[in-house]
Amino acid sequence: MTAPEITTKDGSERQRFILEVKAEFKSDGFEITPRIEKLTQLYISGQIDFEDLRKLLTIDTLH
Repeated sequence: MTAPEITTKDGSERQRFILEVKAEFKSDGFEITPRIEKLTQLYISGQIDFEDLRKLLTIDTLH
């Protein structure tokens, strides 16, 4: 699978969004697991889109 081209601006916006979500997640007392870290890195790099990230994280929170 080839990663789609994303602009530097898109990458920065994705990273900022993930940092904000992680901070809120931690403040609510939840743990950032290695799988969540990997999924967020895939999102930041453009290898998965927001909808895929949301679906995969939903699966994680159900377990």
